[in-house]
Amino acid sequence: MFDDRKIVILYSVINTYITDGKPVGSKSLAKEYNLNISPATIRNEMSLLEKMGYLEKEHTSSGRFPSDRGYRIYVNDILNNDLKSDSNKEFEKVKEYFDDRKKSAQIAIETATKALSEMTNFVSIGLYTNANVTKLISLELVSISKNDIILISVYDNSMVLDEMIHIDNPIEYDDIYYLNRIIKEILIDCDVADIKEKLRERLKDNLNTYLELLDILDEKIEVKKDLGSNSRVYVEGLSNIFNYKEFSNVEVASEIIKFFDGKENIKDLLEKIKKPFVIRIGEENKESELKNTTLIASDFSFDKNFSGKIAVIGPTRMQYRKVISDIQLVSFLLNQ
Repeated sequence: MFDDRKIVILYSVINTYITDGKPVGSKSLAKEYNLNISPATIRNEMSLLEKMGYLEKEHTSSGRFPSDRGYRIYVNDILNNDLKSDSNKEFEKVKEYFDDRKKSAQIAIETATKALSEMTNFVSIGLYTNANVTKLISLELVSISKNDIILISVYDNSMVLDEMIHIDNPIEYDDIYYLNRIIKEILIDCDVADIKEKLRERLKDNLNTYLELLDILDEKIEVKKDLGSNSRVYVEGLSNIFNYKEFSNVEVASEIIKFFDGKENIKDLLEKIKKPFVIRIGEENKESELKNTTLIASDFSFDKNFSGKIAVIGPTRMQYRKVISDIQLVSFLLNQ
């Protein structure tokens, strides 16, 4: 029977183990917590919790530590209660950090991933997907020299790209100015697929003057229009795993590092998560490399064009209340 006393003892073991990282004995539990029961009774209850699968022990004479199943009850209880950031100061600090860097979706999501890693001291990952490209909002040529030009393009999914273009035939500044004016006129209500044709139509009388540059622009625009549903992955704090005894085994640590080296692994991992908020503890992770970890992931929607997931991965022995609060705070700020 799973009664209130067993819950209190289980949660006491979990809280102690999370803090110390050492198996917990009945005497130390009785000394640390005012449970109003004897060490012998605590030991019997811990033995029953072990048989029920909520606690484990390394060997016969050792203390006990939480199993994945024990953590699950503990986490579910946390999720059933309202969670708020630990303090208004923390909220304001993180918000200010975001405000300083929230200049674009890419920068905001990169910032969020870095902030979450710093807040939790775990590995954090961010995945965002942008909506399909249909229109060019802005296309501008910036002359660096007569043979080098920077192409700056802004798309209707908030994607901003800039790249250097080199042309063999020199082009004068006045010609760049003229082309920018033509491009600005063409872009009004113009789909990406129609830009090439409209540009050549407008410049047909002196096409040869701009032919090399137009060919390059055609190629660049053709590539960009196929960038719909473009996804990007960010990873921060990978070295943090070495701070925890759970990953002191070189083989275990190298497996995790190898997993995170492949951006496609991370992308697949997050894209398969369909729920807006997920916590997977230990064996609940399908990936063999993550069997000793907890994954916490949350959806976000930066604006109508960008959405994705922000996640943290660390040992199953973590301060769940704080980490859940941290990721919810970061997700909340991304949604603003």
